[in-house]
Amino acid sequence: MRANINAPVPSGMPNLGAGPRAQLRRMGRARGELAAAGTSHGRRGPYKWTPDRVEEELEEFLADRTTWPTADEFNAAGHRALLAAVERSPSGIGYWANRLGCELAPMQDRAPYPLHVALAEARELIAAHGKLPNIMRLRELGHPRLAYLVQKSGGAKAFRPL
Repeated sequence: MRANINAPVPSGMPNLGAGPRAQLRRMGRARGELAAAGTSHGRRGPYKWTPDRVEEELEEFLADRTTWPTADEFNAAGHRALLAAVERSPSGIGYWANRLGCELAPMQDRAPYPLHVALAEARELIAAHGKLPNIMRLRELGHPRLAYLVQKSGGAKAFRPL
């Protein structure tokens, strides 16, 4: 049987005010006093990653690059927070890469992959190879998104939307 931590203190026992409700009341008063004094309540100050700051930091980090860095490269350079800010932004990685002139690797590109684009790529590969290459070969040839679509449909032999 669990003890009710919010139960009233039995008569004869001192109420030290250490229960969860008392603690919450004290925290609320402290936050109110801090807010009245015009200071932060300590949880978090203003959001430090404004769009302008993200752009400035990215311009500095990407100055000599033409491709978007991987997450490991961001982390190794000490820019984990910057990457998190980019990923959390409503525009996302694709927007920032395009804005700053960086090319995304195929696995970094999260833009929709329309079926008509996939079919056009498949037709080109069939024309060049005589058949649709298997999934591993598609990846080796630089078509990871098509490889994923083919894999979802059951493999190169089962991929028949052409």
